[in-house]
Amino acid sequence: MKQFRFPKTKIIKTAVIFLGLFIILFAIISSTGFYQRIKLPDSKEVNVLYLSMVENGEDKGKVEVNDTQDISNILKLLAGARKSMESSVHDAPLAQSYYKINLEMLSVNHIIYVYTYKNSYYLEEPYSAVYKISKAEYKKVVAAYISLKDTITKDVNAKYEINRMNYGETKETKTNENLTEEEIELVEAVIQNGLVKSAAWQGKDIADIAECYAIHKVFTDTDMKDSYYVYLLKDDVSVIQTGSNGYYSILDLKLYEKIAEAIEKSL
Repeated sequence: MKQFRFPKTKIIKTAVIFLGLFIILFAIISSTGFYQRIKLPDSKEVNVLYLSMVENGEDKGKVEVNDTQDISNILKLLAGARKSMESSVHDAPLAQSYYKINLEMLSVNHIIYVYTYKNSYYLEEPYSAVYKISKAEYKKVVAAYISLKDTITKDVNAKYEINRMNYGETKETKTNENLTEEEIELVEAVIQNGLVKSAAWQGKDIADIAECYAIHKVFTDTDMKDSYYVYLLKDDVSVIQTGSNGYYSILDLKLYEKIAEAIEKSL
């Protein structure tokens, strides 16, 4: 029985067709800029950055950021955004809740909105473009706003609880009443160090970690609580994770050692 062989001429024609389609598709993507990364100004060009929040149409306040390094850290959170096929035709997004970033520069203001819509996450430059970001990147922007707002306003309606955990079980707990001013500053430095990092990876289930240190920020006038978990990966890389099943970012090792020492001594 003869084995059927596809004619070489047909193979060549098929390859040419696919190559032509690829070139056309590449040309369309290049001309529209689809999937291109967002272009952001250098932090040194920004005089001041305003980060504000609107929730269900209500203005929740804004924070002013003047420090060049802090501005750079926030811009890094946005750098991974890639252009989508959506277009921007409004002054502000149609979403009822969003974050607004206003970059004031010498010649022009650069406005960027950050929001979620139908389980997707976006950056939008009014009348310019809409970009997609990951859930982790969106949560970093949210966390940065909360952290900056608390730092600037010196929110007195929040307190800290720190404890050591083994496989998800709390062993000992220490609260604000037992923390020194230096320990509170250290706790805030640890949280801030993790929040400003642009990279984030899917975290671990706290119940699966042999030992970690938990930091809970409790808002005393509400039922809300922000939880952070500090632990070491197998290769002795220190990380801080938001939530018991959230995302983690790399934590400065010196800060990890300091917080671990402070908690071990105090408990």
